[in-house]
Amino acid sequence: VILIFLIVKHNVDKGAVEVDVTLAELETLENRERQLQKELQTTRRDNAEERARGAELARELRAIRSATAALERQAAAQKQSNEELQDSVDEAAARRAADVVADEDTGEEEYLIGLTVAGERIAILLDRSASMTDGKLVDVIVRKTRDAARKRAGPKWRRAQKTVRWLLNRAPRQSRVSLIAFNDKAEILGANAWNDARDASAIGALFTDVAKLTPTGATNLQTALERLRKLRPRASNVYLITDGLPTEAVSKPSRLGKCGSLFGKSNTISGACRESLFRETLQKSAPRGGAQINVILFPLEGDPAAATHFWKWAAATGGMMMTPAPGWP
Repeated sequence: VILIFLIVKHNVDKGAVEVDVTLAELETLENRERQLQKELQTTRRDNAEERARGAELARELRAIRSATAALERQAAAQKQSNEELQDSVDEAAARRAADVVADEDTGEEEYLIGLTVAGERIAILLDRSASMTDGKLVDVIVRKTRDAARKRAGPKWRRAQKTVRWLLNRAPRQSRVSLIAFNDKAEILGANAWNDARDASAIGALFTDVAKLTPTGATNLQTALERLRKLRPRASNVYLITDGLPTEAVSKPSRLGKCGSLFGKSNTISGACRESLFRETLQKSAPRGGAQINVILFPLEGDPAAATHFWKWAAATGGMMMTPAPGWP
């Protein structure tokens, strides 16, 4: 009996130990299960965030692709625009290279907005009076006492010569040109009254004749206009290069009052008399036939009314009056 009891008790102790081990393992497994549940929840949450982030990145990618496509379209349009602009530049360069006579002095400055050389028959009137040498009266007076070379070297006269060359080089291919120089008298330069604008020999002869001129004498606009009116056929467009209102007329003015007594008896004329003389000149000798008048004015000190009167005259014919910048042409 004692032996049986000992054997039974030994088995009971062994079973209790096994139960304790099993319970411990079960608790471990339960803890592991809870840990895994937490990890699973964390993983699910992370997956949800990643899916949201993925969706956001997909939207950003679509937006980037759309913006890239728009930029590519814009780049293509800009490229086409650049090519068209380059074609225009090349065409303009080709036109500039087509000057009748090579002339490095006048350059290619074309920034005078609105000034275009146009017309079937273009007449250029060049004032070559003594005042066309300088912009200030004191300088004009001093240069009057110098020799012909010093007079031709006057800065205003050099600009006037360059302006003539600029106009002639930009006359339309199909037009004809005439050049009249005037002071107290007027003369047509070149071999012909009208010259083909594309005739390099004829245009070169005009350049040569202009280079020989010496600015001297009074400003008689009437004699230039009278010579212009005798041109046949008549001019369609006139470009007048001058520095102020006239100081002399072909004949004694009839409606100038006290100003009439100045002519032939004095070397000076007031601003008011010059205005009256200008109006009288246009009244008697303005071009007929609807010619467009354009005036390029290099202002003379002491003649402030000139710009207004020339502007009114040009505007009435559909032309324009301008005072170029000092560096032009």
